[in-house]
Amino acid sequence: MAVLNIARWCVLMLLVLIAGSGGRLSVPVGKSYEVVAPLLAVGIGPTYACKLIDLSYPPAGCGGVLLGRVDISQVPGVFRYQNGTMSTPPMRLVGVWDGQALTLTQRPRPASYTATALDTPCAVTSPAIEPELLVREQRFVQDWDALKQHGVVLLSVGPCGDALDLFVAVADTQTINYLTTTYGPVGVFGWLSPVA
Repeated sequence: MAVLNIARWCVLMLLVLIAGSGGRLSVPVGKSYEVVAPLLAVGIGPTYACKLIDLSYPPAGCGGVLLGRVDISQVPGVFRYQNGTMSTPPMRLVGVWDGQALTLTQRPRPASYTATALDTPCAVTSPAIEPELLVREQRFVQDWDALKQHGVVLLSVGPCGDALDLFVAVADTQTINYLTTTYGPVGVFGWLSPVA
């Protein structure tokens, strides 16, 4: 009898919580960002918003950011490969960045790319890459996992003239400060754009 009363009480409390929230899912708290990108889920793996997709058939992965709260099989225009991998055309994605993933707060919507200056941040070419820059670039590759632990998702690193440019998921103040304090002067550019 006591177990039955506890079960009723739990159901009642659950109904009160649902009624109080208006039946909506909780929305993550934090700063909102947006990006236009295709989605990719390799096999039964997680879904990513892709900046660059591996040139293989079917795609074996991509450089981009992990997505939360998305079922790629329900996204408009999804393409299914024979091995279970799924991809989509470019989608407008809006969500909250937590340093590891973009948790969507809106459903993905079909969109088209618009080129921005940040797509190719380096406008300077140099005839040869200085050995010092190659050593610094290799350090970023070696520190890839450590960067992720600090909430920095590095998408690409490369020389720009006599400097080093980093393309990261989010170029917020905390990320820029961490990178310049740890690695010295670098150019830092973000892929996800803050939502006004």
